[in-house]
Amino acid sequence: MEKNRLYIIIASVAVIIGSVLPWGTVNLGGFGGLSVSGIEGDGKIIIILAIGAIVLAILKDRTRPLIKNFALGVVALGVIETAISIYALFRLGDMSANFGYGGYGISVGIGLYLTSIASIATFVLGLMAFSGGKISKETLTDAANVSKEFAQTVGRVTSATVK
Repeated sequence: MEKNRLYIIIASVAVIIGSVLPWGTVNLGGFGGLSVSGIEGDGKIIIILAIGAIVLAILKDRTRPLIKNFALGVVALGVIETAISIYALFRLGDMSANFGYGGYGISVGIGLYLTSIASIATFVLGLMAFSGGKISKETLTDAANVSKEFAQTVGRVTSATVK
């Protein structure tokens, strides 16, 4: 298997693992506590996106580099995963607090940290697969051009369908 494809799969599996681990913990001191995993909220969406990235990474000839359209798809999925996980991280981070010395409090769980980091890795690895191993200004320009062409194609198909 080509190395960028393998790395994308590894990062996406890490996203899935992070989504089933605790994203937040409420500690009630002597009364116990409660953990909330990602699959009890936005983690379900992130798991679906990660599975999509894995599918794109294993399609076609796995010994060759990922084709640009598939790599751009991985980039898009990574961006969405990152946006959702970072939003959840900030949302839970704002609620994190200690309520006195009794061990009461709310904290961000390890799963959300893992999901956020692995989502960023999926995005970066998708960019690397798109560019052939290096991220440069040309890579970002090429990605923008491919995105523009895709949007124009979708626009033409939509207008033809509506007519």
